[in-house]
Amino acid sequence: MANFQIAVEKTFIHEGGKVNDPQDPGGCTSYGISQKAYPDFDIPNLTVEQAKAIYYRDYWHKMYLDAMKSQSIAEKLFDLSVLCGIPTVTKSAQRVCGVSVDGIFGPATFNAINNMDPDTFLEHFKTDIWDKHFAEIIADNPVLMKYFHGWNDRVMS
Repeated sequence: MANFQIAVEKTFIHEGGKVNDPQDPGGCTSYGISQKAYPDFDIPNLTVEQAKAIYYRDYWHKMYLDAMKSQSIAEKLFDLSVLCGIPTVTKSAQRVCGVSVDGIFGPATFNAINNMDPDTFLEHFKTDIWDKHFAEIIADNPVLMKYFHGWNDRVMS
């Protein structure tokens, strides 16, 4: 079964630190947790332990990733959910698995993913989320092109 601690440490490599980029729609961000998403939190003073608690409660647990057979799938679903939200990740996963695309990560989606070959799932999932999400973000807001290489490396790794 998948291990949260391994996954969150990898996500912290991508999301570590505090950032306040005025062009980032999320606003002030610490460890990948934005002020926009958590307006009642003191994001500039967020601790690593608080970030882990949020990640576990609001991402890992909601997607049942403790029960995912493949660590690599769990890590990718978790990491990209942190980056672009559970509904976006879920829709891409649902398209890849051939289940109803509703953006809700429920038992049907979990089981379909959990029963796929990990390499096959990840290959198609990475392509789908890049083509359907990130390419559209950049097309809609070209100033975000500055994130292209980082996003691409993160999605395709």
